[in-house]
Amino acid sequence: MIPSLQHASYEISGPAAKLMDSNTEFFKLCHEVRKNLWRAAGSGERLEPSAAKSIYGTLLFLNVLERRFNDAEANIAHLRSLSEKPSVRLTTHIATNSIVQAMRCGGLPSVLCEHLGSVIADLPWEVVGSEIRRLSADLEILSPAFIDGLVETNCKELHSSGGLLGHETAAFLIRMRFYREVMLHFRNDLREVLEDEIRSKNVSTDANRRSSSGSLDGARDLSSVVIGIWDSGIDLEHFDTKMAASGGRSSIAWDHDGRPTDGALPFLNPEQLSKLPELIDLVRGFGETRVGTRSEYSERFGREIASLKSEEVTPFLEELELIADYIHGTHLAGVAIEGNPFAKLLSVRVTWEHRFTTEASFDLNRLRVQANLYRGRLSPTHTLQ
Repeated sequence: MIPSLQHASYEISGPAAKLMDSNTEFFKLCHEVRKNLWRAAGSGERLEPSAAKSIYGTLLFLNVLERRFNDAEANIAHLRSLSEKPSVRLTTHIATNSIVQAMRCGGLPSVLCEHLGSVIADLPWEVVGSEIRRLSADLEILSPAFIDGLVETNCKELHSSGGLLGHETAAFLIRMRFYREVMLHFRNDLREVLEDEIRSKNVSTDANRRSSSGSLDGARDLSSVVIGIWDSGIDLEHFDTKMAASGGRSSIAWDHDGRPTDGALPFLNPEQLSKLPELIDLVRGFGETRVGTRSEYSERFGREIASLKSEEVTPFLEELELIADYIHGTHLAGVAIEGNPFAKLLSVRVTWEHRFTTEASFDLNRLRVQANLYRGRLSPTHTLQ
């Protein structure tokens, strides 16, 4: 959170989600948010790159929504200057920039396509290819139901009759309004250009992947080494003979509140366990979609997410996040010991929150954790629910 915006709030007269449809209320909110963003940007306080990106990213969305195209282009240039990684710097808001050029000409799709195509053609594909594939995948997932589902989740804890809106939630709603009103309008044209560029390169990620692994399989008389995997846990059955022990245990775990707990893997209920192979396939499909790989898994994921109703979006994504956590530590352990017969594993499991948290619930949970840690020092059995 940006220090000067930490306590900023905005009064609204009705449900927060309704701001997505009310121009009067929405642009009144935009006016107040813009004033606070300008104040934060000109305050002289040292901003971390992430904070600066948040400020100028929200200003960009506001400027496009309000048709302030010169200001939007200046925002894009500034955001690019904040990125050190070449691939990110070259592609930051590349689609938004082409949208701005099209909107200058009345929203003509031909202007967008010509501009975006020429920009990508001038970029080094070996540097930007992964970012272009990721952008295309993000656009594939984007839909009205997907956006509405995210809005419902982030606004569910806000009082239906209105009240005060925190700055992070206000900035989120502005971003979602931009996605729904602007990005969705040009979505198909953007994807057509991006997919044409991807196909024209015809670059296989597998063919261009260089192996960075070595092997000690032929070595003799080497000492064993213990590799600690600090992640989401390891499926011990996969590495039965490769597990080391610490205090008689091969797995150490902490719960959401940083307290010692049991279990080598995150908890799954019986229904989730029964459909685990299916959920793993969806996680794989999501990952392949994100890197632009076309496969039966990515196609299945695409069909699944396209069929979701707005109220199904959050539960679906939360479940995928849980399964991704469930398998990630095991995957990492396999990579860590590949080619090393002398390696032993020690699992250190951290429990991450897979459920989406709103600004209000995040602050409440943070207070609860701090209170439990304090109470635990006084009375280990007394915790706040």
